[in-house]
Amino acid sequence: MSTQWKWVIGIVSVIVVFALLACVIFLGWRNFFPGKPSVVIIAPPSNYQVLEGDGVTVEARATGRSIVRLELLVDDGLMDTASSPSPQDTFSAALMWQASGIGRHTVEVRAYDAKGQASEPAAIILVVATGVAEVSPTVTLGPSFGTATPTTPPPTATPTSPPAATATPTSPPATATPTTPPPTATPTPIPPTPTPTSPPPSCPATFAASPDTVTQGSPFDLNWHVENATALHLSGPAVGDDVPVTGPDGSMTVCCPAAGTHTYTLHVSCPAGDFDKHVTVTVNPAGPTAVTVRVRLKDVYWENVPIEEKCSAASGGPGWCRMFFRVYVNGLPMKELPGAYPTSSWSVHADGESSSFNWETDPFNMMSDQPLEIKVEALVNRYYYGAPGPFAVLLMDRATVTYAPVTAGEGDHELWGSGEWGWRFRINLVRVTID
Repeated sequence: MSTQWKWVIGIVSVIVVFALLACVIFLGWRNFFPGKPSVVIIAPPSNYQVLEGDGVTVEARATGRSIVRLELLVDDGLMDTASSPSPQDTFSAALMWQASGIGRHTVEVRAYDAKGQASEPAAIILVVATGVAEVSPTVTLGPSFGTATPTTPPPTATPTSPPAATATPTSPPATATPTTPPPTATPTPIPPTPTPTSPPPSCPATFAASPDTVTQGSPFDLNWHVENATALHLSGPAVGDDVPVTGPDGSMTVCCPAAGTHTYTLHVSCPAGDFDKHVTVTVNPAGPTAVTVRVRLKDVYWENVPIEEKCSAASGGPGWCRMFFRVYVNGLPMKELPGAYPTSSWSVHADGESSSFNWETDPFNMMSDQPLEIKVEALVNRYYYGAPGPFAVLLMDRATVTYAPVTAGEGDHELWGSGEWGWRFRINLVRVTID
């Protein structure tokens, strides 16, 4: 390969390396240093007029990375908050304000992301007007005053030709009777304008969880700020229903609800009308943990044990037997436990005897998601008079129980022998304890 081509390949390789490095830096910068979110007010429009005391709904939409909250401010005072159930790149919400104070007010909405970065505020002007209309004066005529009907003037007399004979004089015309003018109308009194009363005070409120996502077994705080409230009540898992709390600023530490998504409600009793604020907390399941386990046995009872058959000498003479238990946990042998007939002559015991004792294994460690198997074997070691011994250990019965996982086995249980060889034993109490 020529020197010229080597130079070309080297330059291209350098360009590719720098391009990849630029992409990595760009993506890392975008993920770890996201830009501030942005927010717009969708409704109502600026210079919108509302009546004092009415509830105003302000609709807003935020965009960015991991939006978690929108806040509504009126004249720089916080009036309402809307929290996202989980961080979102686009989050819309309807925020409420109880209109108060006649005049122009600056209404702003800010958005916050998961890193606590706030957007530039989106702002509009709302005009609050009084809710009472003015009354215009009117004049009402009495019932006798209808519409005047104009009087038709009398027709003009048409002259006739004089007769040829001597004219007979006619009667003079009648004198007209004057018409009485109508009385002057009396105006109806104007009712007084009612004096407007001040609306009851509103209750600006915020309610949030910190943090809003935890691992099962970890506590979190519920925080609130409410103004002018007459009473506050909190409800939710691991809290209770309608628990009275105080304000205007308050906090409660909650521990520890089960895994899942839980909603907490703050009920506000307000002079302007009661309302609820809600917040959602996500509790993720905890992973398996190491636990210390103990297995305890108590009160063993034997049934139908063939004493003479298993413990008498071949010559028919009485024998001696030592009965005991072996306990296995997850296949590992634990201590041996004396049985109902410890080192006794069978000839002095009847079938079905019981013994009472307290015994437990040494503590051992397991993971909380592992299964727990407990197996008990009943054995007898035989001795004969006048014969070498002891003889081989004889398995008489056994019982097994399995719990999955280990935490399901905690508590009190009962264990019965299977009776595979015709004999049975019962352990009245098997207690599994997790420290």
